[in-house]
Amino acid sequence: MRKPQNKRDMIPMYSAEDFFSGKKDAKPVGWMSNPDKTGPSVLDSATFDQIMAESSGEKERFMDNFKEKIIGLVHSIERPGKEAVLNYLENSNFFTRGCYEHHTELGGLARHSLEVYEYMSKCAGAIPVESVIVAALFHDLGKTRASDGRGHGARSLDILKECGFELKPDERIAIGNHHKISLDLLGCRLRRILSRGDCDSTGRWKREQHK
Repeated sequence: MRKPQNKRDMIPMYSAEDFFSGKKDAKPVGWMSNPDKTGPSVLDSATFDQIMAESSGEKERFMDNFKEKIIGLVHSIERPGKEAVLNYLENSNFFTRGCYEHHTELGGLARHSLEVYEYMSKCAGAIPVESVIVAALFHDLGKTRASDGRGHGARSLDILKECGFELKPDERIAIGNHHKISLDLLGCRLRRILSRGDCDSTGRWKREQHK
């Protein structure tokens, strides 16, 4: 098992047999945080399997929480195509995949979308709540599909169009161009705060990697 990337103060976990045998070429069965900088930990395979199972269950609980919040927010939208979008979210990898440049872990795309929504909600001002929800939760839908040479914002718009979901002009501008940080298209405030929310979520992820 390879040592995790971007993690400091990690120590290897060996099986009890390998640890006490003194094998110089023993391979770790896992890694754990080492705040006190102690020596290698003794961990038999059964205990390791139990820890991994508990960790997996915790991740699933987190993903279920993200999913519940997102579905609740989408249900609050009142416009044509909503049910088709919900169906797409359920049947794509939206709730399970990682999100490159933001949260790469399992369920990272859903987590990132919620973080953007939380950021935008605090500084939306007079922008309608529905527009905040639409821009935040749907801006990265295109990442559920393979790259086709265009920006993922364009793919997000394609998916919404296929679902028959009606977008307002500023929502279309925001979703299609949110990754263009320096762009100020038509003075679109929704696009500006979406871009800032996107960057804020990226900052959170990077800070977590360096803890």
